[in-house]
Amino acid sequence: MVKKIGIVAFIIALSLKAFSQEAFYVYFMQNGKRINIEDAKVELKKQAFTLFTESTAPIDLFFHASSSPKIWNAAKKGKLLHFMPIFNPENMDNSGIFKDKDCLMLKSETAFLWKKNQSDKSVHKTAQGRFVQQKNINKIYSAEDQAYIKLADNNKSLFLVFMYAPEDKKGERFEIQREAVKIKWVNKYKEETKAYAREKRAEKKAQAQLRKQKLKKQKKAEKKEKAVLEKLEKEKKRKAAKKEKRKRKQKNKESMPQSM
Repeated sequence: MVKKIGIVAFIIALSLKAFSQEAFYVYFMQNGKRINIEDAKVELKKQAFTLFTESTAPIDLFFHASSSPKIWNAAKKGKLLHFMPIFNPENMDNSGIFKDKDCLMLKSETAFLWKKNQSDKSVHKTAQGRFVQQKNINKIYSAEDQAYIKLADNNKSLFLVFMYAPEDKKGERFEIQREAVKIKWVNKYKEETKAYAREKRAEKKAQAQLRKQKLKKQKKAEKKEKAVLEKLEKEKKRKAAKKEKRKRKQKNKESMPQSM
């Protein structure tokens, strides 16, 4: 029993410690449109885009980018950091995640360190108190192929994984947060497609039908309520008339001359 209590206390303490640390999130910008991660995926056109991270404090992130889904799958499924040696600092490439300006480095078996001062625009603080880093991407570099690839010529999805795993006082790393994202290339954003337009029309039609049904139910309820009120009023008048009749009868009775 004591052992179980100790384990629970340790988990709670660890959770509290984790929540006291910095947190981050990732999003993309393309053609003036902000694109958030949904179910570990985003849809982008084969055009230049900007990668953003926001955090509650400037932080270093472990980062992996590849055209292979291997690490992305492991991260998405919740595989523990300890069992993903690619994110061991001793195995990582500390030269940076970007081959050069406007270029994203792809390495299937190597992770990188995205340092807190690596940003195409000076790290700035938002009105909400979050620190923003950004990187403009116009092309990619495949380490396996040793070649630059224009985004317009790239036909493979990209798989990105972000990890925040700071060291504790003993020098051991513990994971606070991760983000996994698959970049799927599309010719049109979802809202620009005919399917999306059909979906929106169907949704609008369904909402109109729902409002119609709601109005019909409301009118039916109002009609029923009116009928109940009319019945109550009728009953009230009937009782009042009955009472008045008894009063007149009693009065007539009292006014009749008494027989000798």
